[in-house]
Amino acid sequence: MHAQELFCLDPSSNYGFVNIDVINDSLIFLDPSRFHRNVQNFNGDLALEKIFDFCETVLHFYETGEKSQAKQLLQYSGENNLLHFGMSSGKSAGKGFSEDGLKKVFDTISQLSKLDDEERNDINVWSIVIPGFGEDHLSDLSISLVGQEIADYSESVYKKLGIATSARMEKVGNTWDVKSHCFVDARSCLPIVEGKPYRILLCPTQLAVKRYGYSTQSFINKIVLAHKQTEGFNNGSLVREKKLKNGSVKKTPFSKKDLQEKELKKYSGDTYKYKQYALDEIIKYPKYLDELPEGIGLENDNDINSFC
Repeated sequence: MHAQELFCLDPSSNYGFVNIDVINDSLIFLDPSRFHRNVQNFNGDLALEKIFDFCETVLHFYETGEKSQAKQLLQYSGENNLLHFGMSSGKSAGKGFSEDGLKKVFDTISQLSKLDDEERNDINVWSIVIPGFGEDHLSDLSISLVGQEIADYSESVYKKLGIATSARMEKVGNTWDVKSHCFVDARSCLPIVEGKPYRILLCPTQLAVKRYGYSTQSFINKIVLAHKQTEGFNNGSLVREKKLKNGSVKKTPFSKKDLQEKELKKYSGDTYKYKQYALDEIIKYPKYLDELPEGIGLENDNDINSFC
C-alpha cells in the first residue's frame, strides 16, 4: 500500500509529496543539496542552517578534544522508519562508523579544517571524503537533522487535503536544534486512518532523488581526473606518443584508468585511498566542488521503486 491509497486520494494526480510505500522501504534518498529550492511549507533555510550547525558542532567537539561527543554524533544514523526511505526494508544501512574506521574518520575531520567554513561544514563534502559515509548514511542523517521540518511539511499536507489529525502531538523522530546544538524530539500530529493515528511522514517530491549525482569514485573520475587529463595533455606532461608508419607521431592523453593508477600510487595500502585522494584534491582545488552534478530526481510523486 502507498500513501495516496492510504489517504484515499486520486492516484492520477500529483500532490507534491513522494507516494511512499507505507510498508516497505523505497529506493530513494533525501538530498540535502536540494534544500535551497523553494518548496512550499518546507523551511529550506532552517534545514540548511541545521546541516551547517551539525557539521560545525562535530568539528568543534573534535578540535576541543571532546572526541567522545563527536563520536556520539557521528555514530547517530537515526534512520526514520516513518519515511520509508533507504536501501532495504527492515535494514538500516546507515549503521554509523565501526571502531576501526573511527580513527580514519577523525583523521579526515582534522584535515577538513584546511577548508573554508562553507566547504568544511557541507555534508555533501563529508559524504565524498569521510570513510563509511555512504549514500544511505547521508540520507538517514539528513532526515534526522531536519526531522521537524519534514514533520511540519507533513502536517501542512494533511491540512491542505482535509485529512484529520490527532489532537495530541507525538514524537515522530529526531531533529537537530541549532540553539542547544544537539538532537531533540521531532513532534507532530499524526493523520487519522480508520479512526486511529497512523505513524507516517511525507517528503516533498522535489527533495527526493533516486540516486545522488556523485559518489567518491564518480567525483574522482568525472571531475578530478577529467581536469588532470585535459591539463596534462595541453601542457604536455601527460601525453602518450605513438609513432605511425608514415613516420609521424600521434599524441593522445593518458587514459583515466592509467591516470588514476598513477595518481593513487602513493596511497597504496590505504584502505580508504579513494576517500583520502578525493579529500587531498578538494583541499588543493576546492573549486572542484562547484562542478558536483545534481542527483537524479523523481519525475512525479509515483516515480519510486520499493523493496518487497
